[in-house]
Amino acid sequence: MADNSHCGCTPAGDSAGQVRDLYTRLALHPERDFGWGKGRQNARHLGYDPAWLERLPASIWESAAAVENPFSLGPLLTGETALDLGCGAGADMCIAALLVGATGRISGVDVTPAMVLKARHNAQLAGFGNVTVHEADMTALPLPDASVDVVISNWAVSLGAEPARGNRLP
Repeated sequence: MADNSHCGCTPAGDSAGQVRDLYTRLALHPERDFGWGKGRQNARHLGYDPAWLERLPASIWESAAAVENPFSLGPLLTGETALDLGCGAGADMCIAALLVGATGRISGVDVTPAMVLKARHNAQLAGFGNVTVHEADMTALPLPDASVDVVISNWAVSLGAEPARGNRLP
């Protein structure tokens, strides 16, 4: 696993409120320097497919604070149902929507209301009708058990209530 200490992510012991405050600021003021890579250039650096970077509107990338490229772990297939935990402004969620196509479904979950609004707007802006975004904590998902084929997350799991559990989902 990569070292995410450079990303500005919440240090151990920080509260959920501080996480929401940080990502609210990122949603509302993406032009600010947060001390870590963000946006389209950061995604390019992380090895995101150039076609995705060009296909999605520039505004989708402005609040994208990717630490890794979750799509480097394996493909999403046409028709699959995927869940993006900690979807933020929705850049990875929108890529997933591209990959699963119109016959697939994507659900995004984020705990930050401003990011949820931005993710919904970004999915609509990109023209994805197969995306649903929920405001929820990842430990209390608003989805039925066994309702997704694939789960992606771009280090958001490390910001959860139990980061000591590593990358294992609850």
